[in-house]
Amino acid sequence: NSFAGGIGTYANPYLIENAEQLAKAVTNTAETGKYYKITEDIYINDVSEDNWAENSPNKWFDTSIVKQYFEGTVDGAGHTVYGLYNNSGSTSGLFPKAQNTTISNLRISDADITCTDGNVGAFVGFGAGVLNFNQCGVEEDVVITATKGASGFIGYGYPSASINECY
Repeated sequence: NSFAGGIGTYANPYLIENAEQLAKAVTNTAETGKYYKITEDIYINDVSEDNWAENSPNKWFDTSIVKQYFEGTVDGAGHTVYGLYNNSGSTSGLFPKAQNTTISNLRISDADITCTDGNVGAFVGFGAGVLNFNQCGVEEDVVITATKGASGFIGYGYPSASINECY
């Protein structure tokens, strides 16, 4: 899977237009300091039915799969990620692990993330370093549950976090 375009620089970011390309970005932990821009709303799962999370949805990543930190800059360009789903024992979030990362202009809607033995964050499950969030949102239909850990916008970690104009 390749990105829709770009080379990962500030002037020419990697372009993300679907769930496969978003997955590539989230798991692109070997390349640090890269720039990404989301160009379309992303559907990880079909959320057209009220009970979408009960019908064998595509499972998103957790720290049992993504063991390294994502480190980069993501511009959501006003788009929304729909259908984020994970139900496991490991820490999870849109970015299971992130450090020294900036995420801007991105929303998460229709998500269901549960962790039985770890931390859950809508955007970042476990954070480190400096995390910056600008004009990001978590819609009211997002369900985040951590039965033995922390949960929220960022699940847990030791970040210095800056959250500006987010909801």
